[in-house]
Amino acid sequence: MHVFELSGLGLAPFKYHIPTTESVRSSGMQFWCSHCGTQIKNRHFIKSSDNQISIVGVDCLRKTGDLGLIDAQKAAIKKEKNDKTRAIREAHWIATQEKQRAANNGFTNDELIEIGRKEIETVLSNHVEEINDHPIMESLNFMGFGYDMQHRAQLVQPFTKGMLSAIKKICCKNFCNCRVNSKAFKEAYVETSKIVEEFQKIIIDKSEELEILREKLKTLYL
Repeated sequence: MHVFELSGLGLAPFKYHIPTTESVRSSGMQFWCSHCGTQIKNRHFIKSSDNQISIVGVDCLRKTGDLGLIDAQKAAIKKEKNDKTRAIREAHWIATQEKQRAANNGFTNDELIEIGRKEIETVLSNHVEEINDHPIMESLNFMGFGYDMQHRAQLVQPFTKGMLSAIKKICCKNFCNCRVNSKAFKEAYVETSKIVEEFQKIIIDKSEELEILREKLKTLYL
């Protein structure tokens, strides 16, 4: 016979009972073990198969050898501890968000990060649309180096000095349709250089704009 049944706590089998408001109220302020009568600090509720709810100390509960009760009690304690930890974290997170909203005109850092990301995506998308019909992009519309330079421009990556030199020669040949180093080529090269440099400036300006936006995002991650 189960030791709790011998103590008059009801009929076995017993289950570990998570206390409800009703069960706590019905037990009053009982802080002694219903099994051994010893004063206890923490109450553990058990429920018999005939629905009798009793309060026992953890030592008496574990000494029963009832693995079902013991495991359930350990699981309940672990859950209670996890719930408290989660509640503390949630309270801290709510306080952090409130502090952020006060500093960010009603927005949390995460919300501002999402807004910033979308802003960067919009800037990049608009940039691609703006340059795709540019005469420099059309002149670079060929396999290999041309596609690489187009892709670089779309990613808002300024050209190196060597790249600029090659692009100027390619574009000049396409614009004037004349032999390299011919008089007509050299005359057209001056104007072509200006167009290429202006295209480079578009990329540099956009790169600086994106860098400012990205730096703003970095501060929100701190």
